[in-house]
Amino acid sequence: MGTAIHLGDDPATGVQSSPPSAGPCILFRGCCKVSCSLGFRSVDEHPPSFHLPLLCRTPRLAIQHCSHRLPALVWFPVLALVAYIWIKILRIFQPNSPYYTPLSSTIWFLYTGVLYAVFKALSCVCCGSRYFDGLKKYYYNRLFDGVGKMVERIALQLPSQIDVHILQSTLDGLGEDGARSRFFAAIPGFFSQLVEIPQLPDEFRTKFGGALDGFLDRTFSSNPISESVRCDQLIICLSATRVVLGPDGVTQTLQDIFNGRWPGMLQSIEMAQSLRCWGNSTNCDSQFTYYVRRIVTQVVVGARGRDNRWISLTRDEFGVPDLVLRNNIAHGDSALLSLLTHMTRQAFRSGFWTPSILGILTQFDMCNTLPELQHEFCSLWNEIVREAWRGGANSTSVNILREIHHAYIGLHQGTDAFSAHTFYYNPVLAQPQSYRTCNIPSHHSD
Repeated sequence: MGTAIHLGDDPATGVQSSPPSAGPCILFRGCCKVSCSLGFRSVDEHPPSFHLPLLCRTPRLAIQHCSHRLPALVWFPVLALVAYIWIKILRIFQPNSPYYTPLSSTIWFLYTGVLYAVFKALSCVCCGSRYFDGLKKYYYNRLFDGVGKMVERIALQLPSQIDVHILQSTLDGLGEDGARSRFFAAIPGFFSQLVEIPQLPDEFRTKFGGALDGFLDRTFSSNPISESVRCDQLIICLSATRVVLGPDGVTQTLQDIFNGRWPGMLQSIEMAQSLRCWGNSTNCDSQFTYYVRRIVTQVVVGARGRDNRWISLTRDEFGVPDLVLRNNIAHGDSALLSLLTHMTRQAFRSGFWTPSILGILTQFDMCNTLPELQHEFCSLWNEIVREAWRGGANSTSVNILREIHHAYIGLHQGTDAFSAHTFYYNPVLAQPQSYRTCNIPSHHSD
């Protein structure tokens, strides 16, 4: 009989299917296990209750059209009846059988119930018999667990290679992106219910990574897909990648986002908020915090519009008061300069900041800002430079200056030993003497 593998709800369309059963099921004599945590349900194209009556009626139809071969066809109903009875009692001897008839559960109940009653009576007669007590307990559990629980226990005893085979077969059979999305979404739950996590072969990991990258490419290049669905798909893919490809796979995906593989993502406030929630969740390793924060910072700098959502994202990520952002948001890039000054002062006083974050925050037009904010930045710059002169090479102050020097150059062209094109790791940027204080009178408040 043909078996179709169905997946759960489609995050992209919101189409809801009937909930999967609680445990794994076994197909074809236990040689092909499908975990229900993966959202899969084994559903025959036509149930045996349909096939078996048809099997019994087939000889009658054949007799009507082939009456001249009547002696040979007499055996067909007999064989069909024997097959039907065998399938009906097959579940008793092979609980992992995929074949099912409407009375199988009833027969299972009668069979186990009778044996339980027999061994219970024998256990009472033969007091202290561990043998009969064990059989009584065994059939008691089988009686009240039913066929489903028995199948689940057998499924958990199957070797982990079967799980890998299921993943490979399912991935190969996926067609449209809706099915791929449901497959990726079900991966974490599938692995969470495995007693032993299987060793995934390199071939499957490579194929999985390629399928996931292609799925993300199509998702973020398709205009009809809404922003919220794109965000959901991204989180689904990151969670699946973490399980199958490990931390290195997640890091590579986050690097691809930051490096602009999908440019629209670096302008999406909703995507940045989704990433923050995923990064702060208990299911996410802290090792991804750096990569997530770089992406969020890039979105803050490059977002299409600076509205209430932008203010909310910036406040939550950097702790800048709403009032500071709202007072400057209507004046060019002033809100970004106030953010840069806030984060630079915080790093200077605490001696701690996320590497490269300050450098990303300098990616705006320094001249398109309010004069008073420029004065505040220059005063802070001078304070850090003097501390760098006292601290020596590669001190905290020098490392801060190395990251924010692009913003300083935007207002002070040609006043230092480097230019805007000086490579970040150029040794000259590690020397305190490379930095000069701002001595332009108009850049300082009275």
